[in-house]
Amino acid sequence: MIPFFHRPGRRLRAGLLACLLALSAIAGPCAWAQPSNDSPAGIETQLTQMRTRLDGILKGLDNHPTDESLDHWGNEVLRLQSKADSLAAVLTPRLADITARLNQLGPVPTGAREPPDVADQRKQLVKSNSTLDSQLKLAKLLSVEASQLADRVSTERRMQFQAQMGERHRTFFSSRYHAELRRDFPNDLQRFEELGGELASSARQTPGSVWLLIVAGIIAVLAANFFIRRMLLHVTATRVPSGRLRRSVFAVAVVIVAIVTPGLIAKLLILGLNWTNTLSDNTDGLMNSLVGIVGLAGYIGGLGNVLLSPKRPSWRLLPLPDEVARGLRWLPGTLAVLAVIVWLALDLPSILDISVNTTIAMTSLAALAQGITLAWSLMLGERLRRKSQRDPETGQALHRPFWIATLSTLSWMALIVGIIGVLIGYATLGTFIITQGLWLLIVVASAYLLSLLVDDGFLTLLAGSKPDHLTPQFRLRHQTAVLLSGATRVVVVLVAIVLLINPFGGGPAEIMHSAEQLGKGLQIGQVLIQPSSLGQGLVVLVLGILCVRVLKRWLKETYLPSTTMDAGMRTSTATLFGYAGVLFVAGLTLSALGLGLDRVAWIASALSVGIGFGLQAVVQNFVSGLILLAERPVKVGDWVSLGTVEGDIQRINVRATEILMQDKSTVIVPNSEFITKTLRNVTHSRSMGRVQIKLPMPLNTDADKIRDLVTAVFVEQEEVLETPAATVYLDGIENDRLMFNAIAYVESPRLAYTVRSRVIYEVLSRLAQEGLQISASSTVVLQGNAGMPLAGPPQP
Repeated sequence: MIPFFHRPGRRLRAGLLACLLALSAIAGPCAWAQPSNDSPAGIETQLTQMRTRLDGILKGLDNHPTDESLDHWGNEVLRLQSKADSLAAVLTPRLADITARLNQLGPVPTGAREPPDVADQRKQLVKSNSTLDSQLKLAKLLSVEASQLADRVSTERRMQFQAQMGERHRTFFSSRYHAELRRDFPNDLQRFEELGGELASSARQTPGSVWLLIVAGIIAVLAANFFIRRMLLHVTATRVPSGRLRRSVFAVAVVIVAIVTPGLIAKLLILGLNWTNTLSDNTDGLMNSLVGIVGLAGYIGGLGNVLLSPKRPSWRLLPLPDEVARGLRWLPGTLAVLAVIVWLALDLPSILDISVNTTIAMTSLAALAQGITLAWSLMLGERLRRKSQRDPETGQALHRPFWIATLSTLSWMALIVGIIGVLIGYATLGTFIITQGLWLLIVVASAYLLSLLVDDGFLTLLAGSKPDHLTPQFRLRHQTAVLLSGATRVVVVLVAIVLLINPFGGGPAEIMHSAEQLGKGLQIGQVLIQPSSLGQGLVVLVLGILCVRVLKRWLKETYLPSTTMDAGMRTSTATLFGYAGVLFVAGLTLSALGLGLDRVAWIASALSVGIGFGLQAVVQNFVSGLILLAERPVKVGDWVSLGTVEGDIQRINVRATEILMQDKSTVIVPNSEFITKTLRNVTHSRSMGRVQIKLPMPLNTDADKIRDLVTAVFVEQEEVLETPAATVYLDGIENDRLMFNAIAYVESPRLAYTVRSRVIYEVLSRLAQEGLQISASSTVVLQGNAGMPLAGPPQP
């Protein structure tokens, strides 16, 4: 018996179904799951047919079904379950509509007679309600029964799989086995000769001109393959954006050409063999299946060549040394040929009705050839790696990474177990392990190639080349590219997992059915989460935040500057609008997800507990930030002093405020500090800055001359205000000195320090020109407000 995982074309169908898995989760229920007739009579007929079919499958399970039957029944039961769920989805709103109309009519009035039309309407509604209710209950019951039956079918398949894996036959070393093989081989050889004779006879009936055209077509395909490869190399090197995307695109294109070329050649040959349609149905099916397996062999060869790339190291996708890649260049072609041989060894016995002994011999020899090839490639690759990667000082080979060593060890163990299993009589188990090794290699290599293509494509086409200075636009594009690449690679990994677990009884049909059930919604408590709702919520969230950002930018850069608001007020207004917009978008997103305020009550409860334990400071700072934006005790651009922190407010965030210090450093101050502590805002009321200079002069100095000199210096400064005018006072006589006190005002305290410096320079210069000397060091005091000195240079 050939195990169910070796059926012809099963893996090809598995790959096709696995690729559609992602689409099934998005598209929801499949088209075949929809009822063909929604009328009550049609639904009743469908339910009756489904009941009959489920009963028939249930009886069939008790009669030792074959692998083919279990496979067919498993898929059919899943389709019946999906159909029952679809019928229930159709009947539920209908029943709700009828119930609502009955509730609208109300109960039958006692002691009074209803109008005839109302009574007839009530009678029809009651009848429809009863019919729909019974049909809905039956549909849900059939869905449950189909689900249970699907579990039973899966259990039966796993049990048969385990039985086949544990089945032992006579070994090659058994004389009895060889005796039985010699007994059965002549009859089996005759069947092979009959197949060959049938093919030869059909080929002779094909006209010679047709064979000439087929040969010319094969030559044209080979020539086209040569020129297309050269053209692909030129196009990818000149037209595809520079970077890793070039080699990924080239690799995928080469793999596609490698699939098409042998497939076309095989199709042309089969066309010539069956030109007169004289082949039997079994032989014709075998030949058509051969086209697919030849295409798979071409895929194996092409995939291996682009991963190793022994002739073009710069285009190599695998991080392998050149010696290893060149030493294993024979492996892809060998595995491709062995794939065709193994397929023929597994498929021909069932078509030609060959004996069990010959079947075991064919499959075992093919599996041994494949296992020995894989084992030799592992040994040769390790030897070449040790030879190419040696420490220049010690001459010893460098250690392999742990994951590579682990993977190599597991591969050796699997191959040894498979080969020994074939040799000691466990042909099914050994063949399965060895063929699964090749299947695993194909799936992992394919997933690796697709992952590289996806990653290189998104990062190159969406993110683009990295600029000299990272801009916000580049960061946004790069983050989007990374997210899209990660999501797509997750899909690739899921498809690879589906293909890997397919031979163990968990085929893609079961997984697609699970994805379909997941597409109908996941119940969590009282909340039903559906993929469609999640998609709508994501779209609402992204579009809402985008709209809020656009409106906030328009408000900040276009509308608010046209008003009389100052810069700080405009910034605060735009920030408050952003917070309100985000909250509004969050509400819309919850609504799109189907979560009302009553549904998120438990979230609020959990948050209240979290706030009580660890989020007090966060909430306090958040509320303080809202107060700062609303009351505006400080605003962006203000010069503030809070304890030992003094500087300009750069940004007011939701949790903290950024203050630029005099030394260009930034201090992050929690918003609650501005509410709970004493704050000095130098520029809050746009107060003037005061420049004060005290000059001690000798007693014999002309006081009027000093007054006129200092006043002239003040007047010459453009920043000094005319009102109030600059004034020079004579405070008195101290220690044989005249004490002059000069005061002027500027528009802002930020200007006072600079103006004071220029005034001192100019006063000293003119005193020197007049031959006047200061009797002692001058004392200069800068004040932002009366009686409140400010030290240090102004903020930029």
